[in-house]
Amino acid sequence: MELVRESVDTPLGKVLLVTSQEKLCSLDFEGFEERLNRLLAKRFGVYRFVIGTKPTEMPGRVAAYFAGDLNAFSGVPLLMQGSPFQERVWRALGAIAPGATSSYKDIAISIHAPKSARAVGGANGLNPI
Repeated sequence: MELVRESVDTPLGKVLLVTSQEKLCSLDFEGFEERLNRLLAKRFGVYRFVIGTKPTEMPGRVAAYFAGDLNAFSGVPLLMQGSPFQERVWRALGAIAPGATSSYKDIAISIHAPKSARAVGGANGLNPI
């Protein structure tokens, strides 16, 4: 699998963006490349980073977010591959309004798995975005 890797400077440090076919599949901070590579290998198997023929829109969206546009990532196509449970959790995370909070228990209830708050926390920890 070919993945495009870009980076953008933010007030919190450099953010690394990984896309595949214009879909965002990972967003992480510089300094965590080992974790990033491990999770990408788990999700995609063999992959390689390629130089994109044109920059994606993702660095601009990151900049817009840090400039105060909390909806900068609305409508961004995502490529999130995980277990069915993880994907349900990640979709639920995406449904949380910008600036709002939700507990793992609330998310577990929202995905119709009310006794899985700890598993929700685990899936959240593996959220590639």
